[in-house]
Amino acid sequence: MLRLVTTLVTVVVLLAVLAGLAWRQQAAEERAAAREHARERWLTQAPKSPHGAAHFGTFVFAPARELSALAPGYDEVLGTSARIEAHVRAPLLGRPIAELPYAGRFGWPSMLSLCELLLPLLGIALGHACIAGERERSALLLPRSVGVSASQSRSPASRRSAWGCSCSPRSRSSAGLLCGAPTWSHAGDR
Repeated sequence: MLRLVTTLVTVVVLLAVLAGLAWRQQAAEERAAAREHARERWLTQAPKSPHGAAHFGTFVFAPARELSALAPGYDEVLGTSARIEAHVRAPLLGRPIAELPYAGRFGWPSMLSLCELLLPLLGIALGHACIAGERERSALLLPRSVGVSASQSRSPASRRSAWGCSCSPRSRSSAGLLCGAPTWSHAGDR
């Protein structure tokens, strides 16, 4: 079962990477074609004064970022192009998120968002498999054989001792201080 879950997560992440790379390549080609068209339109305009040419305006395009295959990031929010014209403040164009309803503004799942969703689930599945394996091998009975109850094994003090700190009330070590253990001494400690 664990191999199946690991394989499925790996396949989904790889498919997301391939889809992201294909999307980035297509976006780069579209922007290059649009940039070429805008440049050709600018160069073929009728002869006019520089001020008139500035009012004619043109489009500028943001380059496709290298990491946008993993997570599109700002492209969907800020846009990919802008119209530049004299004395006019134009909004950014090419913002697919603006056309979506509010529920759809979480964006299309990218490789990074799939990893953020699936890798913790994989960690839970791996942890469950480890605990189930310990239970099947009766290895969880080992601490109980030396007198550790189930509630003690889940207590904060046992978690601190798992980090290598001696956290008993009689501890006077610096490790006990780091863990927040009390450092008082009892009358019979000597």
